[in-house]
Amino acid sequence: MRRTRQVLFAALGATLSLAAAVAQADTAAGPQRVAVVRFALTPDAMPRVVRLSNYCAASLQRRETDAARRYCSAALGRMRALPPTARPQLEREAMAAIVSNAALMHYLAGEREQARALIEEAARVSPDAGFVRQNQALLTAAAPQRLARQ
Repeated sequence: MRRTRQVLFAALGATLSLAAAVAQADTAAGPQRVAVVRFALTPDAMPRVVRLSNYCAASLQRRETDAARRYCSAALGRMRALPPTARPQLEREAMAAIVSNAALMHYLAGEREQARALIEEAARVSPDAGFVRQNQALLTAAAPQRLARQ
């Protein structure tokens, strides 16, 4: 299942689409669905923070934990390092997607406290985003064992 929603990245004038690809995390409580979020851009621009977030999502989907950690951490760090004048221009749902992917990376690495803190941050940024609610439900449940494609 794929859901797409248009988001505007005003700083570059690029239109972003958030595509939540559904994956499955096998937990002690059984299989759980997670939403790994990727950005799809119009050809006119791809900011580095978005590119890093896409690499993060792709690495999570391929279960490449070292690469996911590298890319998710870099995307989160770059987003947080945006100057005060640029950060509000990255739409709230896009920021929540970056934070949610980083939370999912920590969760799948067994780092539950970091994952919970990040998913709570994503929920504060964009409380109505479906992928945040879906991942929040998972991250407050049982410990993960592995990520499997669905």
